[in-house]
Amino acid sequence: MKTLPEVLLEAAGRPLNWKAVQYKKNGQWQSLNWSEYFQKITALSNYLMASGVKRGDRVAILADTCVEWAISDLAILSIGAITVPVYPNGTPEEFAHILKDSGARTLIVGGAKQLQKWQDLKASVPSIEDCLIVEQDSWKNALATQGDDKAIRDCISKITIDDNASIVYTSGTSGLPKGVLLTHRQIMSEVTDIASVFKIDHNDMTLSFLPYAHVLGRVEMWLSVYVGYTVSFAESIDRIKNNLVEIAPTALIAVPRIFEKIYAGIESQLSQLPFVTRATDTLNRFSPTATSIIKGTLLSRKLKAAFGGRMRFAISGGAPLDREIGQFFRAAGLPIYEGYGLTESTASITVNTPEFHRFGTVGKPLPDVKIKIADDGEILVKSQKIMKGYYKKENAGADGPFIDGYFPTGDIGHLEDGYLVITDRKKDLIKTSGGKYVAPQKLENALKRNPIVSNVLVHGDQKKYIVALITLDESETKRWAKQNSIMFDDFRDLSQSQPVRESIAKLVASANSELASFESIKKFSVLDHDFTVASGELTPSLKVKRKYCDQKYRATIEALY
Repeated sequence: MKTLPEVLLEAAGRPLNWKAVQYKKNGQWQSLNWSEYFQKITALSNYLMASGVKRGDRVAILADTCVEWAISDLAILSIGAITVPVYPNGTPEEFAHILKDSGARTLIVGGAKQLQKWQDLKASVPSIEDCLIVEQDSWKNALATQGDDKAIRDCISKITIDDNASIVYTSGTSGLPKGVLLTHRQIMSEVTDIASVFKIDHNDMTLSFLPYAHVLGRVEMWLSVYVGYTVSFAESIDRIKNNLVEIAPTALIAVPRIFEKIYAGIESQLSQLPFVTRATDTLNRFSPTATSIIKGTLLSRKLKAAFGGRMRFAISGGAPLDREIGQFFRAAGLPIYEGYGLTESTASITVNTPEFHRFGTVGKPLPDVKIKIADDGEILVKSQKIMKGYYKKENAGADGPFIDGYFPTGDIGHLEDGYLVITDRKKDLIKTSGGKYVAPQKLENALKRNPIVSNVLVHGDQKKYIVALITLDESETKRWAKQNSIMFDDFRDLSQSQPVRESIAKLVASANSELASFESIKKFSVLDHDFTVASGELTPSLKVKRKYCDQKYRATIEALY
């Protein structure tokens, strides 16, 4: 099995008309072919080596997703060093913890916002000896470093498949992140298997915007090196809508929250159309799934145009995708193939594909993956994709975190005809005082289908009944209020108004109608602000940090009982 740097070395010889990356600079889209891309990677590799970075050293990257992130990662890997990603929206505490725990001595920083974070923190992390700042003189000098590619070729030839490649810190839903140690074997097992189940080649193009500190985002970039497709870097999350139309990608890799927002936006637009208003009673006669299919079919042409007109499929991972949203996009001719994986498994271990697809599941295992279900329902996995171990703990105990060679995922599920069905996180399952188990994500996803709902936290462990904290999408809620002639002073005032509460109560009642009595929401509270990554309530992959929120909103939750 070749290492990713070996594949990169071969990729440098690809035809000159094959684009490796595309990015926007000074308002214009620019691109690099594989030879030009490799030249920049080589220059940075030479700079890092000249700066004293050696094989096995840790180099941290703090930057938003951009072409410089990709160049940095591939340069670090190509000299046998270890990449340590840092979440750009993480807290200062998490940032400092990652730098100290990893033992990184070199830091690459991108953008003024991230540079300010580093300047605020650097006095407390004296171990960083060299800081390379993207777009400033240090970066320009690094990419101007002279020298042929002999040094990098020599380094690549010495890298083995079991050498450490990256320490990826889990975003976690509680506590400080843990370092997941990945070798080149895990990387290559992932990209080769993904390439084998999806028909992608150098003619394809993705729009990349997931944080590269999230392993799914980096798999997208690593996969392009292996396959040869073009990675186009979105200007920002806020510009995704425009960038989709501008570059017309053929595939998209994202987390469910992105598709939820797109779906909610479409629902909002639909509600304003007269023919939809007239058809509402008719649509309500159908099941939610049938309604989604009808809407998707009707909006197929408009939706495809919004994605640039060339989109063939999307891959969703990181959290469960609501079935009705999947049905909607499928009916519109834009299938979303839901997958499942963890940081510890180098992203996907199962995925739906064009050949094997079943709604309500996360697909079949990738070629080298073996899955078994423990007596308590926990999903256990054996694969070359599974991490070497947690950093600094990889030799702890006979098997470390493994059970007879299988890694316990912490997720509950079962297999149906070879397809994996996820019920919930093992630690997230709620057990009421009546002894009934409730899967909170089922309730939360049902409520988030509505455009005005942003996030939901369901609570009820060891309690008599289930309650929920609900946050609102500010722009959609204001639009809804104006459509319904509801007066308000500001968003906080609106969020606590009687009309909003009555509207949310109807949504809760509708969701409850699909549930058993013991798992239905009996009481709820609408917060006057949304959850954010910056305030610590969401992980960088936009999942709610349950334990953190349970503590932060303890008084609000207790008041519901």
